[in-house]
Amino acid sequence: MDYNSLYKNNKNVWGKEPNVLLQQYIHHASEGLEALDIGCGQGRDVIFLAHQGFKVLAIDSSKEAIEQLNSLADELGLSDKISTQVLDAANLDIEQDKYSLINIFQVLHFLKKRAAARLLSEAIGGLKENGVLILSCFSNQDPGFADRKDNAYFSVGELQEQFGNTEIILCTEKKINDPGHPGRNKPHQHQVVYLVVKKN
Repeated sequence: MDYNSLYKNNKNVWGKEPNVLLQQYIHHASEGLEALDIGCGQGRDVIFLAHQGFKVLAIDSSKEAIEQLNSLADELGLSDKISTQVLDAANLDIEQDKYSLINIFQVLHFLKKRAAARLLSEAIGGLKENGVLILSCFSNQDPGFADRKDNAYFSVGELQEQFGNTEIILCTEKKINDPGHPGRNKPHQHQVVYLVVKKN
């Protein structure tokens, strides 16, 4: 899918409100510090984090998405809290021991399994002590897995093993009924793993 065209022709592709997992578990992270949003899209989670007092580094491979986010940050007077970078998540090197919160929402399935595992390992290293990682990804029970078996669709068990040295606050799998969205208008289902961990 051409995400530059998708974002150029559609506002709020993934909605205006921040993802529910982030809303529910942001209180586990220290406020007023630094956050990293990997695969930020048009920036709904980034804006939410900035409003909560975080300084946010937002990463996305879509130049159009980042340009829209920068414009929105200017409009809302949040430019001093938000910095952005056009970059594929597979090529991201995360500064270690830096972030109080890292948000990764529905990005991993675009990566090969090895690249995704490296990214998750770097993400844990990028957290400060008591920092929180909030992750939503498609599981290997998702319908899309059949056509992308080399890509990063994780089981609950695989993620629990990946984060065995952290405090797992939440690790659960759910079936989601998606009513459709720009780029895929017909209703469809996803099998999603939600994970929240704290670095001790």
